[in-house]
Amino acid sequence: MSWFEDWFDSPLYDALYADRDRREAEQTVDLITHYLPKIKFNSLLDLGCGRGRHAIALAEQNYRVTGIDLSPKSIEAAREQAHKKEFGDKVTFHIGDMREPLDQTFDAVLNLFTSFGYFESDDENQKVIRNMSAMTRRGGRVVIDFLNADMVTSNLKPEEEGSLDGADYSIRRYLEDDTIVKEITFHKTGDRRTVRFEERVKAYRRDWFEQVLQAHGLKILDEFGSYDGKPFVPQSSPRLILISEKE
Repeated sequence: MSWFEDWFDSPLYDALYADRDRREAEQTVDLITHYLPKIKFNSLLDLGCGRGRHAIALAEQNYRVTGIDLSPKSIEAAREQAHKKEFGDKVTFHIGDMREPLDQTFDAVLNLFTSFGYFESDDENQKVIRNMSAMTRRGGRVVIDFLNADMVTSNLKPEEEGSLDGADYSIRRYLEDDTIVKEITFHKTGDRRTVRFEERVKAYRRDWFEQVLQAHGLKILDEFGSYDGKPFVPQSSPRLILISEKE
């Protein structure tokens, strides 16, 4: 089993990242929808949608959204949230692998909050961008929201400790070749048993994205270094957000 199949389905994943709030999702949506006016870009694919916070925020703005994620528990949680909102068919969620393209096209394809670079092979990761292009109509747009590898690798925090939900945890971060690795260990208070998970993300930089996007007919229109729309600065920006158009 790949690391992401195990980790993203764990309740400990939700507990560790509980600070991913609705406001942040709304800020992301406000930034990208400037480039996706509904009159031209109404049908959206959220590829690697997780628990659906961005897809739901987009549906609230009357976009038609399809969310795809490999994690059954994430899709279950997203469907529950959508059901509470009574969206009807405005937003739908499906279990799927981003390496396997859908047999349909969208006005725009979104890949948000570092839902990219998970695969060990560069060819597999490039295949994801090829699939994004294939699922985008001509004149449509692709939005990739990735970590800023330059900033992350230069400011990597090697160790971190904390506690949540009656469990202590420790995090170890390091670089392994061209991959950013995060090892997460949990153990309950008074319990000798430990549970370990891992995150592995390829440290792709802007030049890599530009080259691969161009190879698949996608031209960068604009770029940002944060969710509030600040310019991308390799040495200091927390994010790398790329808005591309299919030529």
